[in-house]
Amino acid sequence: MLRILLISIFLSTAMTKAVALDIFKKKEYVPFDYTAWTDTARLQEKCGNLPLVYPKSVEGSAIIRGTISIPGIKSANIFAAAMCYAAENLNLEIEKIEQTDYDNNSFSLLQRSTQGSNNTETTYTRISLIECHDGLLSYTIYDIDARYREKGIVPRTLPFEKLNPATNTRHRELIEEFAAINAGYFGMMTDFIKENPGLKFDHPEAMSTGKPMPGMTELEIKVLLGMPQSQRHTGDRTRWIYSNDLIIIFTKGEVSKIID
Repeated sequence: MLRILLISIFLSTAMTKAVALDIFKKKEYVPFDYTAWTDTARLQEKCGNLPLVYPKSVEGSAIIRGTISIPGIKSANIFAAAMCYAAENLNLEIEKIEQTDYDNNSFSLLQRSTQGSNNTETTYTRISLIECHDGLLSYTIYDIDARYREKGIVPRTLPFEKLNPATNTRHRELIEEFAAINAGYFGMMTDFIKENPGLKFDHPEAMSTGKPMPGMTELEIKVLLGMPQSQRHTGDRTRWIYSNDLIIIFTKGEVSKIID
């Protein structure tokens, strides 16, 4: 009897500890099915004539995919104009063109966008893969994070995979705000492409090295290095000053000298 009593006490103690540990154990994260939510979500506004695209859960990750029709423009021209627009609008301190495939007319961007201020300030970070085809521009947005204040004054950073817009109003606002930012960015990129259908790269093979070379055009240098800190014009010559250690000199629109 004593042995049975001791075993019962041991099992009871073990179960009590297990319950206590389970209370403090961090709940296992289950990816949220964005598809179910986005089928019912509605945002009143659209950016231009482009519908807002919400994230969908793909293998546990929040992904945004969209395709924009740009009829009558070849893939190489869409590619050059899209990269030009991206380069002109990069904040080089925190953003960059990460990878470029000149053979397949695609590139990826590390982007950060900040909205609001003080308690409403939110920064969205993401990777945007842009693929260009004849008459089409496609994008895939992934690794999306939001840095924001939900409770208290200390900001927190959450990947979109951990947002739950079905039960959290703030999370729903974040997703809707980012959808509008994304639509606005690609809407303006599309407008730029339509306004500049003849842009093209004359030296894609040289550009694939990632280094500026004599003979390159202003467009090609802009895409490789971003916008310069300042420019100086003297007759047919233009100086693009990136730093004290890097100056690109153009003569009649082509690189004639590189000072580095």
